[in-house]
Amino acid sequence: MARLDDKAMFIKVENYEDILKTLNTVKSKLNEVTELFEKLNSLKQEEDAELNIWKDMLNDIREKVSQIDNVLFEAGEHNE
Repeated sequence: MARLDDKAMFIKVENYEDILKTLNTVKSKLNEVTELFEKLNSLKQEEDAELNIWKDMLNDIREKVSQIDNVLFEAGEHNE
């Protein structure tokens, strides 16, 4: 951590109070942003899980269509 020189600093009480208020506002906003980030991350995880389910369903459908195509192709060869 950076260290200030050992020289004394004087700040007006009004300025000090303003600095404290501003610092508290910044900390509060950081907490809000952190909460929003956590919510967004949670939503993204839910969305990813849902997309994986859809992907699996599409793969199942693709496999079934391929099986049907193979059966129909084989049936067509036997009828010729």
